[in-house]
Amino acid sequence: MTTNKYRASDPWRKARMVFFVNYTLFSMAIICGLMTVIHLFQVYQGVDALLYRAQVSVEADKLAVRLGELSKNMERFGMTHGYVFPLIGSPRSDVGLDYEAINDAHDRAIILSGLEKSSAAYQSGMDDLRGVIRELQIDGMTFVAWRYLPIYAALLLLLILFVRLSSLM
Repeated sequence: MTTNKYRASDPWRKARMVFFVNYTLFSMAIICGLMTVIHLFQVYQGVDALLYRAQVSVEADKLAVRLGELSKNMERFGMTHGYVFPLIGSPRSDVGLDYEAINDAHDRAIILSGLEKSSAAYQSGMDDLRGVIRELQIDGMTFVAWRYLPIYAALLLLLILFVRLSSLM
């Protein structure tokens, strides 16, 4: 006669199941956390740091190149529309408006690069562009963090639900 070693009366069955599910949920949380940190670093390098470097550019052609890269990176990270805080939509947190402002500043920098560098129009235009960029407060890291928040909330709810269900067994 063969016996099933995983019978309902097996006292270790519940412990193995709880361990497996908790280990799986914990592993998923660690993997999501690592992916978020890597993505946040990429956004910081591609958006936040590039915005600062564009602000301190000395020449219009370098400014145009950096603003063009910034625009491409904003497209790559999905920062062409939407809000930094999805629940509170306002012009202050609208990344679509920031994206348009970056593209407008890029076009103006291209026009400025054709002027003589010692002219008053060039210097005035560069000061104006630096001021525009300084006033833009694009927070790419917060935008990405809010994108990952539902994943963490779902993992936390699954963990709470399973712990509650396992205590009822």
